[in-house]
Amino acid sequence: MTRTSEPVRNVLLTGATGFLGGHVCLELLRRTGTGVHCLVRGKSGAGARRRLVERLAELGAEPELTRRVTTVHGDFTRPRFGLGAADYDALAERVDAVYHCGAWVSMVADRARLAPANVVGTEVAIAFARHGRPKHLHHVSTLAAFGSARAAGVGTIEESTAPKEEYACGIGYARSKLAAEQLVRAAGAAGLPVTVHRPGIILGDSRTGACPEGDVEVRLIRAAVETGLAPVCPGRFPAAPVDFVARAIVSLSQRPDAAGRTFHPVHPTPVATADIFAHARAFGYELSEVTLDEWDAALRERLALPSAFVVLALSEAISHLLGRTPGHLLPEVACAETTRALGETSPDLDRAHFFRIFRHLADAGRLPEPRAMTREPSAWSS
Repeated sequence: MTRTSEPVRNVLLTGATGFLGGHVCLELLRRTGTGVHCLVRGKSGAGARRRLVERLAELGAEPELTRRVTTVHGDFTRPRFGLGAADYDALAERVDAVYHCGAWVSMVADRARLAPANVVGTEVAIAFARHGRPKHLHHVSTLAAFGSARAAGVGTIEESTAPKEEYACGIGYARSKLAAEQLVRAAGAAGLPVTVHRPGIILGDSRTGACPEGDVEVRLIRAAVETGLAPVCPGRFPAAPVDFVARAIVSLSQRPDAAGRTFHPVHPTPVATADIFAHARAFGYELSEVTLDEWDAALRERLALPSAFVVLALSEAISHLLGRTPGHLLPEVACAETTRALGETSPDLDRAHFFRIFRHLADAGRLPEPRAMTREPSAWSS
């Protein structure tokens, strides 16, 4: 049984205070008339509400939109979200669809540490979607779950490609998210209306460049700038700006045929890591080309630099960005079906886009000011 033909009046969103989840919340408020119930952790209900309001304010949400949001003080890793039975039943009766964006994103922690948030949390979201009236579950997965798919013989990851254990690389986050998507697919096969949204690397906002300083690609950029070195590498990865990914998730979720489908909200052309280094040079950073072996040695010699230490700690994830071996390269990622359903493509991931990211990071004190910023007007406009 599905409810996709019934009007959606209220939705539950997890992860609303996070990078992607905050944008999804804002898109739901701006693009739909639904009531948005956000599950937020906190020491108190007031604290949870404050965290959510502050996150929406960061994104420029109008006060009248924020007033439409209901804060549900709870935790998606706990049975019944940690709610009492009566409150849980009432929420399940009120909500028509679930957007599960909540996850613990870490490129260092192993699968066992991440499982309570990423695997058990997904089980809890599925249980809620099944409780009482069935609710359409929109699950945010990741193409990172296919980190070793090329080595397993996959040439192209289609929207219809199902994740398998042998496709996941050794990164705990990727393995935990693969397990989560498998749970969602099993729930769909058992009759629950589900849609899987599978983004690649989620880059900074296309308008402001705003991005979390802890993202793996930001760590790589910072290490390159602070060491003055950029490794020559063949790495490339699927990506899109966070605002586009959020807009795609919300827009695609409104389609009457969304149930049972998987979408890839990525730019049709992957980002070449070497191009990021070229954009950084054009922005004004002095980066000398080195081999991957020379890069590794230079990082080990500069362990006093926090960025160098972190990149070494993130060696597996960084190896995928750099394409250190053929097995670290992701297969091609198909997104034609997603583009047709959405009716638009991601903004270009060009020099102007990365200039906005560099500018944001420099303004936030996460990158130094470049010594000789480009004055090329075309570099700042798409």
